[in-house]
Amino acid sequence: MSYPRVSLPLHQKLSQIPRGDTCRGVNRIVIENLLAHFEGRDFTILDVACGDGGFLDAVLRLMPDAITYGSDRVEPTSAASKHTFLPTDLEVDTEPFDDGPFDAITCISGLMEYDNTLTFLQRIRRSIRADGIVLLTNDNLLSVRDRLLYLLQGRFGQYPFNVKTGSPTWKILPLQNLVRLIDQAGFRIDSISYAPPSLIDGLWLPLALPLFALQRLTVPALSLYLPLNALISRHYVLVCRPI
Repeated sequence: MSYPRVSLPLHQKLSQIPRGDTCRGVNRIVIENLLAHFEGRDFTILDVACGDGGFLDAVLRLMPDAITYGSDRVEPTSAASKHTFLPTDLEVDTEPFDDGPFDAITCISGLMEYDNTLTFLQRIRRSIRADGIVLLTNDNLLSVRDRLLYLLQGRFGQYPFNVKTGSPTWKILPLQNLVRLIDQAGFRIDSISYAPPSLIDGLWLPLALPLFALQRLTVPALSLYLPLNALISRHYVLVCRPI
């Protein structure tokens, strides 16, 4: 199925991107980065842990020239006619993905579902072009909310205290650990963006402001990864490049 080119203003097209199975605004941040790199030209993109293919549908609506691939354990029947599906068990398979290398690889809210994160990232590294980009998103566990939950209850955000393998999101993966694994896998981080906080998350701002000021005074380098909005946001997007 081919999508017609959309003539709506860009901001209106971006506002219509569905939320999907992630936090509000995450898919929009990812697609904005893809537009900045590939708008107006054809490129290959692989979405790992693609689910029902909804994110790739949104990519095609805004970038009809994209050649889209999805990968997951089970092929989504709803997306079969739109995207090339590459079945894989990310816990077991380590070889580069078929049909690669790709210009872009995305993994949206999927990192916390796999046991060996380094092996997963190394496989991504073997499947991306030398000048390609990789966009990874993950839960932000360093917000004021999560820090207080850990202090008072010994847990983070939506994660229960006893997290079991097989739960939809079971692996706790702090940002500082992910940064190290990305470097080990052969990537550099170009940028980090945080999803817009909800109105409820905005209520944490009075606590976030003094914490951010203390952070700037004591560990200034943290501001590269933890700007003020990181202290009230629930999710972040990393743009990575192979090195």
